[in-house]
Amino acid sequence: MHGEFARYFTPVPGAHADAGAKAFFTANYFGMAAAILLFVLLLLSNDIALRKLGVPLWKLLQRSTYVVLALVAFHAALYERLEKRTGLLVLISVATVLVVLVLQLKGVRSGAAYRDADPK
Repeated sequence: MHGEFARYFTPVPGAHADAGAKAFFTANYFGMAAAILLFVLLLLSNDIALRKLGVPLWKLLQRSTYVVLALVAFHAALYERLEKRTGLLVLISVATVLVVLVLQLKGVRSGAAYRDADPK
């Protein structure tokens, strides 16, 4: 793209955007959205933000990590398809997403068990 950042997100004026180009732009938008969300989460990951926002709102915003996971997974899948990757790289990507999903589900289940526990 020769340093032209906008070309990662929009087609050249007058050029026809085929399915591959549309997938390329979509993957880049997913990646940018994930990066922006991660930056916001970084800004919110401190005691000052927790105090100013209050626990319920802060926790709601922190749960956007689930959205980040989805965006990153779609970004990776689109790029793997565009790059015609097969084998080990695809397996690593799929395994990484599955491990994160399993760990998140375990966390949700243990949190639910903690909330449902009898305080006696």
